[in-house]
Formats: sequence, C-alpha cells, structure tokens
Amino acid sequence: DLPAPYVFVPGNHYSPSTILSLQKFGNVIIMQGESISLRGLNIFGMGDPASQTDTVALLPGHQVEEYVAKAKRIIGASPVDLIAVHTPAMAKALAGYGKVILFGHDHRQYIETLKGSLLVNAGTTGAAGVRGLQSANEIPYTLVLLHFQQLENSWQVMAADVIKVYNLSSSFSLERKIFLP
Repeated sequence: DLPAPYVFVPGNHYSPSTILSLQKFGNVIIMQGESISLRGLNIFGMGDPASQTDTVALLPGHQVEEYVAKAKRIIGASPVDLIAVHTPAMAKALAGYGKVILFGHDHRQYIETLKGSLLVNAGTTGAAGVRGLQSANEIPYTLVLLHFQQLENSWQVMAADVIKVYNLSSSFSLERKIFLP
C-alpha cells in the first residue's frame, strides 16, 4: 500500500502466474528485458528466463550467454545507472554496463566492484527456505538499502546500508558502506 513504485525482477522460482498476479498492482513494474527511467534513475532489468516457464531450472550456459548478449544490445553504448538481474553470472557478465548492478539467486549478501560497476547481492529476506533452517550456521535475513545522490545529470550511489537480522539469536546488525564519487 505504500505509494511508491516497486521494480520487480523475477527469479527462477517465479512463474508466469506469479508475474500475472503482481501485474494487477498498479505500482509494480516488472522488468523483463527493458530500460526505464524512474524519477530520473535509468534502470535496466531482466528477469530470469526460468520465470517464463513453470520450471525452476536454470538455463544452460550457452543460453545465459544469449540473454547477456541481448541485455548488452538493449543497454547499448551508454551505461545505465542501475541494472537488475537475477543471477551472479549475469551480473558479472554485465559489469561495466551500469554503475550499480543488483542481483541475487544464491541468497548470500555481498558487495564488490568489478569493471567500474558496484555489484550488490542483497542476500535473502527469507527465500533461502528450508536451507536456512537446516544449515549448521544461521543464514541471516539480509537486505541492502542503497542511498543515491544526483550529481549533475546522473545518479551516484553514495552509501549502502547492509542490514542483517539473526532470527535464532534475536539480534541484528547494521553496517554502512560509503562510496566516494
């Protein structure tokens, strides 16, 4: 019910019926291989190809390469402010095409820089499923809150707040990472 746009990139566990349900909400933008400008932030998003079927299987490597090539053609010569894809392989293959690349799939939170792009895996807000309960080490719920600032005619990520909630120990952590322009 928040009056804010939700940009959604389907993962391999989503199905066409899930996507159809989300499309009923007027403020949900489902990214399936296009670029948009949202409040001046130029975003490219591409869902996991498995979300177009009722299977959760990931694509073989050669098909991932086809999706990456398609993404590079759509983005073109001008890097976008933000790229959102599902898998780490796609994110790393698109490094250099966007200032910030968001991705997930493996449910592990980390941030790294590659080819001038800031790669952000927010981790999991619970989608690790039964793995999270069966693991010998607790898998915390994690999220990354990015802080952007408009500098001249483009957006720059200035900071990332990494929030981790540990369910078993009833604790949490907040870490701010600062990025200088």
